[in-house]
Amino acid sequence: MLDFFEGNRQKAMKRWTETLQWRCEIDDEGMFTRPNPDFFKIQKHFPTSIHLPDRAGRLTYWNRVGQWNSGGLDEDGLTVERIRDDYIWQTLFTWDVWLKRDDRQHLTIIMDMEGFRLSILTPKLLRIFSASFNAVQAHMPDREHLVLVINAPEWWRTVWAIFRPFLAKKQQERLRVCVGQKESFETLREFIDVSNLPKAYGGSGVELGSAPANLQRKKYAAEGAGRFLMLILAFVLVIWLILAEMGTLAEVKDVAVSGFDEIVTRDGVPTGVPRAHQKIVKWEHQPGHRPFTSYKLPKWVKHPDSQKAAMFLQPEDYMGSKRRHNIHCWNVAHIGAQCGMFEGQGFKMLEKASSEEINAPDALEGFTPLHWAVLSDNPKAVIWLLKNGADKDAKDAQGRTAEDLIEDYWGDFHQRYWGHFPKQDGLPQVDKVFPKRLKQMKDAFKLTFAATDSDIDGYKSIEV
Repeated sequence: MLDFFEGNRQKAMKRWTETLQWRCEIDDEGMFTRPNPDFFKIQKHFPTSIHLPDRAGRLTYWNRVGQWNSGGLDEDGLTVERIRDDYIWQTLFTWDVWLKRDDRQHLTIIMDMEGFRLSILTPKLLRIFSASFNAVQAHMPDREHLVLVINAPEWWRTVWAIFRPFLAKKQQERLRVCVGQKESFETLREFIDVSNLPKAYGGSGVELGSAPANLQRKKYAAEGAGRFLMLILAFVLVIWLILAEMGTLAEVKDVAVSGFDEIVTRDGVPTGVPRAHQKIVKWEHQPGHRPFTSYKLPKWVKHPDSQKAAMFLQPEDYMGSKRRHNIHCWNVAHIGAQCGMFEGQGFKMLEKASSEEINAPDALEGFTPLHWAVLSDNPKAVIWLLKNGADKDAKDAQGRTAEDLIEDYWGDFHQRYWGHFPKQDGLPQVDKVFPKRLKQMKDAFKLTFAATDSDIDGYKSIEV
């Protein structure tokens, strides 16, 4: 994390606490105690292999792009969410199980384009790529040392133009493309020893799928870690409890939060994680009363003191979290851009977004928050996003910029509230409002906002 944020310890610590919460939500350790049958179904149509290391000792990850088959995924009933979850499973197996969470390790990725056709790039495949990449890159960024694209056709530049917006700048700089078999084999031998290269790729090593890491991955997918891992987890839990009793953990937490009080509280729990225990103790302080949680009561019994309303916006307030559905992979910026309420809640959400989230495409149509601001008739959100680093030229899965959506798709999902509606014979005149609203949206891309007679006072008063 520290390398990814270029030494900014505060940003790295904030992202790390978010990653810890995300790992708890997906049950990162428990997922390996049970089989993963989707792995074998997906591998038939989306083949990948963990293989022998390169010359620098980095593990190699092979993806045979030419054998992708999105039609087969549909036939097997594999949704974008299931494929994304399997991709997370594969990624965590590589880093947590095989590499034992060694943050100093990096991967060399080989993308084999042999047999690739443009017809493979279906809208569903792009949504799969976006959802899977965004889910992992947010919490395990900057793990690729080099990406080698081999056996690429001459028209690779067309494909690259489609994929490039989904990749961070660092990933773009680490890409190396080889056209044809001769150039591909020479480049592979430059980075990988011949003894570690499969015979099909000009080497003398074992074939893809036969490396120890890949065989172990198949075993975990078929059987789960089973009893052995459960014993290890139980042992770790016992050690944790012993240290807690000795006070060692409290001492460690105090050291960890030094200088980062705004990110981690003194009890060692990230401030973004809601507290399960109540802090209302008026009755508990009365003689003869014990803490409410110490009583064995039915779940429907409520605390006698009223709980104060939440004063902080939590992730579950605006998006899927804690195992709730978020099938479109929206972040706080997507939701904030859609919210044009006159109290300004949407802009409070936008202020919580990171620079990566402001330009992140979703899994629906590759819409960025800027696209959603247009689709939700929210010109002030357009201005806010452009002032805070939104990419005006970012395109969705159909190759459309946010500005392209104004004429034909503007306000498709939601229209702002109207006030002082122009009427004729007692009926609202919609045809007089829409042209003014369209001009208002176009002006927003010039960073100007001129209120119309139909804008309500609350929306006019929002400052961006």
